[in-house]
Amino acid sequence: MKFHTPKVLGLGLLLLAQSALADFSGPYDVTQWTKPQSFVCGGGTVNTAGAPASVVISITGCASLIQGFQHNGAPSNGTISFSYSGYSIANTTAAYDVGAASTPFPATASGTITVPIQTGQKLQITLTNQSGTPAALTISNFTFAPPAAATPASIPTLSEWALIGLSSILALFGLAGIRRRQG
Repeated sequence: MKFHTPKVLGLGLLLLAQSALADFSGPYDVTQWTKPQSFVCGGGTVNTAGAPASVVISITGCASLIQGFQHNGAPSNGTISFSYSGYSIANTTAAYDVGAASTPFPATASGTITVPIQTGQKLQITLTNQSGTPAALTISNFTFAPPAAATPASIPTLSEWALIGLSSILALFGLAGIRRRQG
């Protein structure tokens, strides 16, 4: 009796996982952001000259100034994280908006913010000044990380020798059944 080792064809699942993006690059390049603003007097700017490493939002002039930096919409679900520095001036607030919720930055001169974002949601970072004193907010270390890819479940399999042994046992039961019918 000649045994042939069966050739096993497997189907692999191809997972296209988006890797984390660092700085203002890829779908978060500065060209993918708008610069909403509202001034009673004075002005504001979003300086992207330091991109992709950093962006500076600044306000100069009199009171009631708002300068923002808004992304066009997240390309996929994930987490955005960024560092901020330099806005610790009296009557100046910085905030970020995702969807409809506005969240003020902590009342510190610098720090890091991490926020979950869903596909299509817009992230907006704003600097508001009620004092008329010039203010600036630097955003750096901007990263987007997609959710971790699910690990496929392992499928238990038998080795070649275990398969041969199991087949032999089944063959013995089959022969015993045939002998019982004949005898």
